[in-house]
Amino acid sequence: MNGKKGVGVRVDPSSWSIKEWKQVAVEYFTADRLLCPTPCFLFSVLATGYKDDNGEIKVYDNQGAIGNPKYHIRTASTVSFFVAFNPPVYFSKGLYVDLVDKMDAVTVQYLPWSP
Repeated sequence: MNGKKGVGVRVDPSSWSIKEWKQVAVEYFTADRLLCPTPCFLFSVLATGYKDDNGEIKVYDNQGAIGNPKYHIRTASTVSFFVAFNPPVYFSKGLYVDLVDKMDAVTVQYLPWSP
């Protein structure tokens, strides 16, 4: 797209206004969660595995655990795994995180978007 707008979305975060950057949300949770029911940009995920076992999460471009996950992240026992998306990843239908198995906690940074 060469930095041009596509379907009302500015794909280059360097063109975002200070107002947009101030709207970046950070959420910490310990159970499945619909983080954003509208389009958004995903900046990062920090997943912390449960003690004595491996853990996994699935991240969906949807309002629930519907269809194929966009990302599938696994962690080792008691290990934190950080993923930074640069540039941020666009989710057109919403952002849903499914704590599939043995996760202590997850922290997600995202920007709700109104195209």
